[in-house]
Amino acid sequence: GVCSLNLQARELMGCSMLILGSAILSLSACRWVKVNDEGARVALRTSAEVGSCKRVGEVSSATLAKLLIVRRNPRKVAEEVITLAKNQAAKLGGNAIVGKGEVIDGAQDFDVYRCP
Repeated sequence: GVCSLNLQARELMGCSMLILGSAILSLSACRWVKVNDEGARVALRTSAEVGSCKRVGEVSSATLAKLLIVRRNPRKVAEEVITLAKNQAAKLGGNAIVGKGEVIDGAQDFDVYRCP
């Protein structure tokens, strides 16, 4: 009767929440950003490696650090931020980027350089 329907509805709701939770966790590990052809020619370097390079600008890049309430994998977030910075740096004529500080809440600033 009504009790068994109520129990089935709760079980269905529990399964739905489990599926939704699994989907969010799966998406949190996904990579959303792709490097473009120009960005693929931009290297991530350290300050020590750009001594003979010309600074051509600065870029800021950001990506989602969490989906709903689930924090994304910090390594994936950092990779996306770097990829976005490389794509932007190429538009400025740069071929190297140097991170300024750490990735905070999915965002980071970079200096852009043109190296020989």
